[in-house]
Amino acid sequence: MIQAAPTRALRFAAIDVGTNSIREIIVEADSNADLRLIDDEKIAARLGDGLLPDGALAPDAMDRAIEGIRRLREIADAYRVHHLEVVATAAVRSAPNRDAFLERAERETGMKIRVVSSEEEARLAFRSFAHNFELGTGRVLGLDVGGGSADLVVANGRLIESVHSIPTGALLLTRSLDCAGQHSKKSLKKLRKAIRKIVEKALPEGIGSDATLYASGGTVAALATIAQARRGESYASFHGCVVSRSEVKSILRDVASLGVKERKSVPGLSSDREDIIVAGLALVLEILKRARVERLAVSEKGIREGLVLEMVRRAVPDRRPRARNRLEGASRLARLSDPDRRHTAHVTRLALQLYDRVYGPARRGDGTARTEREILEAAALLHNIGRFIGYRKHHKHAYHMIVHSDLVGYSPREIELIANVARYHRRAEPSRKHANFAALDRDGQKTVRRLAAILRFAGGLDRSHRQRVLSVLVRKSPGRLAVVALAADDNVELEVWGARRNLRLLEKVLGVSVTLAVRRVAPSRRAVAGARRAARRRPAATEALGSATV
Repeated sequence: MIQAAPTRALRFAAIDVGTNSIREIIVEADSNADLRLIDDEKIAARLGDGLLPDGALAPDAMDRAIEGIRRLREIADAYRVHHLEVVATAAVRSAPNRDAFLERAERETGMKIRVVSSEEEARLAFRSFAHNFELGTGRVLGLDVGGGSADLVVANGRLIESVHSIPTGALLLTRSLDCAGQHSKKSLKKLRKAIRKIVEKALPEGIGSDATLYASGGTVAALATIAQARRGESYASFHGCVVSRSEVKSILRDVASLGVKERKSVPGLSSDREDIIVAGLALVLEILKRARVERLAVSEKGIREGLVLEMVRRAVPDRRPRARNRLEGASRLARLSDPDRRHTAHVTRLALQLYDRVYGPARRGDGTARTEREILEAAALLHNIGRFIGYRKHHKHAYHMIVHSDLVGYSPREIELIANVARYHRRAEPSRKHANFAALDRDGQKTVRRLAAILRFAGGLDRSHRQRVLSVLVRKSPGRLAVVALAADDNVELEVWGARRNLRLLEKVLGVSVTLAVRRVAPSRRAVAGARRAARRRPAATEALGSATV
């Protein structure tokens, strides 16, 4: 265990020696045990390739793996990490010459490798899912698909009920079934049948009925990037991407119809996975079918992050890394990057008031209002972060910062919507001439226009950055919408000017004429002070702006 001062930031590195790849992440944990990723590396060592007839690791595969571990150790040393752990999974776990490999690896790299059981492997992956997704309280499945095994956790919220291990993965299936190449419909059907028999032995039928499934691993990452490319999506991340079972089936069919060399042209498929992708996708499809799950949500994280979370818990015993939620990620990014957080919190409050009073009742009941409101709230919190780079074009800077940030809990599409709404909080209105806006589907474009109109108008209501407009009321009548700004004093000319400059998009989106009036409230000094304090007090949903971390 590390003994460290509670205020000292610590760096942790975790290396996962898998059947197909060796992966490393390096994170920094502050005194609150909140994590920041600082490096992520992968080496395709193919430790499980060329297994001997008895399942032993081949000498050349061991050479590649040990060299990979040594390189990753050098990266960790360069970052001066305080704690480094290396774990090995399926290929080493089942190899009869595992002890010889472990002894040689420790001798040549200076690292003692811990072999984890299939159950621990599954639990580490699930710990990562629980940290990066809002799991809720219902039935949840967590799936990690590796080169040598696939492990499924069944949980009720965060409480694990059972763990099921499938003793084969993408690489081992490819080698044992000789299925790397091109497939006809008949041969693909035969392959699926062979994999189905393996899955049926490991998983009870219908175990995931009505459950949400979260998945990680190289095969799942490839699935997500291929799915995004087929949809015409060009998101910066695949974390949170949702893929349906029918999409998995379609992608499997199309990829299997190609030879290994032809798969180089498949968008989103990496070169180190072209030969094993068919077996991996077939395995995922048969697991979904057996569990009766219709879709899966993809995680970029895996057992490496689960291991890091365990390491942090041991090193900082009085603090535990908190599970992330949707708004905390946006709040943390704003806290780190926004130079005027009081203005941002106030504009967020006014924007949410406007949305609730303009759209809320009319859109209640179908889930649209809740999702849109959450997107608006995140975009409002982040619309000014581009000023961290510079004031000029800060709306464009904000877009790029958001799409490349780690906003956990939002899907790639939602992150793109948030970034676009923030992008259009000033200057040019949303236009199909802009690549970022044109890339959205029609519903996404409508959402951005609607929310950007609200955010622009709310920003104008605090043009002085002095929080003089305390709140807003909205009165609707046929062809007209009247906004009444409640202010603590008469000196709101700048706010009126700023809001009226931003009326055009709101009027176009609503299809009505919008008028703005100001009503002075709370004439006594005590009442004015109280109203201003209430205006500056962050609403519950945005409280984290000043202090929350991810």
